[in-house]
Amino acid sequence: MRILAEYIWVDGTRPTAQLRSKTRVMGPGEVPPSTELKEGTEIDPSVFPEWGADGSSTNQAGGSDSDIGLKPVRAVPDPIRKGHYLVLCEVFDGGGAIHETNTRAKLRQVLDNGGAESEAWFGFEQEYTFLDRTLHPLGFPPGGYPGPQGPYYCAVGSQWIYGRKVYEEFLQACLDAQLEISGVNWEVMPGQAEFQIGAAGALIAPDHMWLARWLLLRIAEDHKVIVSFSPKPAVGDWNGAGMHTNFST
Repeated sequence: MRILAEYIWVDGTRPTAQLRSKTRVMGPGEVPPSTELKEGTEIDPSVFPEWGADGSSTNQAGGSDSDIGLKPVRAVPDPIRKGHYLVLCEVFDGGGAIHETNTRAKLRQVLDNGGAESEAWFGFEQEYTFLDRTLHPLGFPPGGYPGPQGPYYCAVGSQWIYGRKVYEEFLQACLDAQLEISGVNWEVMPGQAEFQIGAAGALIAPDHMWLARWLLLRIAEDHKVIVSFSPKPAVGDWNGAGMHTNFST
């Protein structure tokens, strides 16, 4: 049986980095039995080979020397392509050195140099907004504005909630991928919601946050919905969106 591994990495776009991904088709015998998809079992990312990408197209290299390396660092079951894998990667330059956009490597170095002794746990609360293809928030009438904020937060009912199908499919996908998701809720502005990752270790929590973001974007794509992580996706006095970070030692 051939296995599909979706290699996912963070690019060099500024001011806000984007997620990129590409699919590797792996033949029989390339993925050892140790990667069997069992509930609660860690998949060893080292069984997936290192790969490469065109860094000149991801704002991570120039056109004359465009190769970047992708090194798998976290692998989880792929909840969209059942029986396959999502593989989060760190980025290295063409010479094998840590790429300047690879902030995960900086965190690894902190942990390796004594930071792990604190045994810190982290939790993230990621807010986001659903937009239509015209970049208009879901729930905002064309050329106008919805009713005042207040009834949309943690609401139920089609007069208040916009994007329920994406929201529910995303939650189930995170569970199927064995991510450390701990909750979801609707937020203050129409079309706005939040999910929580953690509490978990200093590498697991951010890794799972990036994978969850990728899943949200990918599932919304199927429904022709745009996910915005912008702090102010709507003009005027509307609730903003951000990501709160909690930690404990």
